[in-house]
Amino acid sequence: SPLDPKILWVGTDDGNVQLTTDGGTTWTELSAGIKGVKDGTFVSKIVASGASRGTAYVSFDAHRDGGFAPYIFRTTDFGKTWTPVVTGLPADDASVRSLAEYPTKSNVLFAGTERALFVTHDSGAYWIKLAANLPTTRYDDIVIQPRTKDLVLGTHWRGIWILDDASPIAECTPAIAEERAHLFAVPR
Repeated sequence: SPLDPKILWVGTDDGNVQLTTDGGTTWTELSAGIKGVKDGTFVSKIVASGASRGTAYVSFDAHRDGGFAPYIFRTTDFGKTWTPVVTGLPADDASVRSLAEYPTKSNVLFAGTERALFVTHDSGAYWIKLAANLPTTRYDDIVIQPRTKDLVLGTHWRGIWILDDASPIAECTPAIAEERAHLFAVPR
């Protein structure tokens, strides 16, 4: 967790989600509480949120079982309960491969799928596809450089795409998107 180094979230390739809040002395298995995804499905990513110590996101990738539905779940209570947060993602052709939370706005997340990149400004309640001249490809990794806010995407076949300073994307809201024009605060 970015808020507490003793909080560690772990996901495995056989669908196991584990949590420790004491730096690894004891672990709690959480997968049984995640409903709506087949038992044993590959955990593609876990993101410990900066919103609170008990908040995290987990994504699953079922393509090895022939499933291409998106699976992203959110917890705010250390994994006691999980809520699916996939509205706006394509229903049957977008296995989620990567997730990242914007460093200074915990409600802004990016999700990389088999074919596109998506962003949410409301902690996963609704996702929007980022076109931005991006290739239709699998997005295997997403990193947001903490100091410069550069969005770095690792694509399938080892391609790298970098958007210098993604802060305008993080600042954007549905209300701003409806404006005729908007001046974004870009620090550099």
